[in-house]
Amino acid sequence: MAGRVSFLLSDLVEEGIVMNAWSDEQLSELGELLGSIRQVKVLQRACAGEMALISTFFGQRGYEVFGMFGYRSNKHWGFLPAGWVDVMRARYLNRYLAIIRSLYHPDGTRIYLDVPPVSEPEESFFFRLEVIGIPRMSKVSEAAARVQTHVDMTRIGCALKRYHLSEGMYPESLGDLAPDWIDSIPNEVATGLPFLYRLEADGSYRFWSRGLDRDDDLGNPVEKWNSDGDWIWGR
Repeated sequence: MAGRVSFLLSDLVEEGIVMNAWSDEQLSELGELLGSIRQVKVLQRACAGEMALISTFFGQRGYEVFGMFGYRSNKHWGFLPAGWVDVMRARYLNRYLAIIRSLYHPDGTRIYLDVPPVSEPEESFFFRLEVIGIPRMSKVSEAAARVQTHVDMTRIGCALKRYHLSEGMYPESLGDLAPDWIDSIPNEVATGLPFLYRLEADGSYRFWSRGLDRDDDLGNPVEKWNSDGDWIWGR
């Protein structure tokens, strides 16, 4: 399921939970649906498409690519070795593949936000490609982490509401939800750490993620899903 659709679905489910609009059966089904959403798969497909596009572009228009970035040696291009562009393409694709593989864990449980920095010297042709490509891939991983976090939190939110419908109160900890109301509690995709939860004195709860900055601000409210600060669910 595409990232934007997944985020909108999570928003819809969250709104229904806050408004007490879902039955236990509906919450169970919604939780299963949300559990099937894995943004890492979407990220992998996007990266595979990016690799295919770059490979094709380099292969069919290799000399033009070099020209686009200021390497216009006019008549001297004709004297380059026949395989030179292919060697340059392979070198760049290997570098790009390393960047892509750094974005997620193969088992789909983590999305990494620390994309490798530009490593090529400024005078290198590859420096110009990395300056364009690396920030774009960083935004892709951030977007995937944002969506997956919202999906996972909404899935846990379904379990919290089911627990409340059954027990008349909220649990002391998220661990109390499994396995009766959710099969297992996912961790934050951006940190690998458990989500943060606090049962309040009035019987309500505060449930949050560390967000993209990966720092715990103790659940203090900030602009929802902002890049800095905690992401508070159910607000």
